[in-house]
Amino acid sequence: MMRRLCLTDDAEWVVFDVVPRFSGPVGPALSHGWLCFELGEQRRRFAPIPENWQQLSERDLALVWAQATPVARIAD
Repeated sequence: MMRRLCLTDDAEWVVFDVVPRFSGPVGPALSHGWLCFELGEQRRRFAPIPENWQQLSERDLALVWAQATPVARIAD
């Protein structure tokens, strides 16, 4: 599932859930998955994945975004 989130600065973030297939390189806090927020090179991560996040209102999803941790993009 993928959603778009428009914030007050007219930035449109792409939001999707990530569930690792293996528990290898992620720590215990991320082992059950996270929401990923992306805007260009910017990324934020929120764990655990909120129940029924697909049905959250824009306002509630923006609150989750505000609590998400900014992360550096891994180079290819």
